Amino acid sequence: MLDRISNIKNVKLSGIHLHCSTKSRSVNVFKSIARQACKLKEEFGLDLSYVDIGGGYCGGIEGRPEYPDYFGEVSEVLSQQFNPQKTKLIVEPGISLISKCMTFVTSVFDVRDIRGTRYVMTDGSRFNIDPTMIKNSYFYHVIKDDVSIQNTLEKQVISGFSCMETDRLFIIKNENEIKVGDQIVYENVGGYTMCLNPLFIQYFPPVYVLDNKRLIMVRRKWEPKDYVAGTEELE
Repeated sequence: MLDRISNIKNVKLSGIHLHCSTKSRSVNVFKSIARQACKLKEEFGLDLSYVDIGGGYCGGIEGRPEYPDYFGEVSEVLSQQFNPQKTKLIVEPGISLISKCMTFVTSVFDVRDIRGTRYVMTDGSRFNIDPTMIKNSYFYHVIKDDVSIQNTLEKQVISGFSCMETDRLFIIKNENEIKVGDQIVYENVGGYTMCLNPLFIQYFPPVYVLDNKRLIMVRRKWEPKDYVAGTEELE
């Protein structure tokens, strides 16, 4: 591939993009990526203006690495082969930054007891907070509509509004009963969720920005007219 690029007229390889992470999001993963960049430079004699190590970082989660933990270690490795005055380090922390500043608020609209298990239906879906279907746990808290209700249930299954069997978000065991009108608020759910939300059964939810303790709606909830907008041109 490098030979092909070098033979293209007026084209010069000025950087490499090594976007590869893991679910662990550990610092060692990105140190390995940096070592690979050093290996490529040494092996092929590359003269690069930038090295892009992509994204996939933790951010703002207690007990997990912070941004300074990553980039200090990565810079130390890269400096073995690259001059920081000549070669830029590019990172892509978008998902970590966006996820930390966004929450998704859902409301319970129905509960049902089936074979000894309480099923809690919400107006939010796994599609809203986990569109790629890879998570097995979430950061959340429950806001009770009536705080006087204190009734522990052995098992409660939190479900979304769709008819899909995969739309079961998580299970609560031996905790206070969740009732109709309660809210379940999910934290750290901004990355990729709005752009990948499908228009399946429900339309896009509204989006609010908190500005000095004041909520400002920046996107209203979609209606049927939004869904069919433009189809009149096909008639």
